Amino acid sequence: MKFLVSLAIFSVMIISSQAHACSCEFLSMENFREFIKDADSVILGVPSQDSQSIGIGEWEVEEVKTKMSIVKNFKGKHTSTIDLVSLKSDGGNCGVDFKKYDGLYLIFSYLEEGKYVTSGCDVEYIDYENEELTRVIQEISRK
Repeated sequence: MKFLVSLAIFSVMIISSQAHACSCEFLSMENFREFIKDADSVILGVPSQDSQSIGIGEWEVEEVKTKMSIVKNFKGKHTSTIDLVSLKSDGGNCGVDFKKYDGLYLIFSYLEEGKYVTSGCDVEYIDYENEELTRVIQEISRK
């Protein structure tokens, strides 16, 4: 019995040490100006394709690229679309995958080596029942 308890505890310790968790600061009325200031691009967009693999990135994690149709451009110089690069989501790495036409998103991205890069921490799905997010978008629109 002691062996099984020891094995269970050891297994939990090994699994816990290998787990990576994403920790984000959530967008709010108090901090949205900081998000905008730090970002190179801020858009409302809809994925016009599924995220496509572009290889393994510097973090040894698969990277994906997604073409987004821009509904509203708040910051950055864009035409009607933008290609976004992110880590492929594995549930804990702050990655983000998009599915074609699966909804409207508020996206903050950062120019790195000529590519616009984003993460799950910089993407907000537009849920019109989220009053805080609706107020943030209204305030961004006034700028």
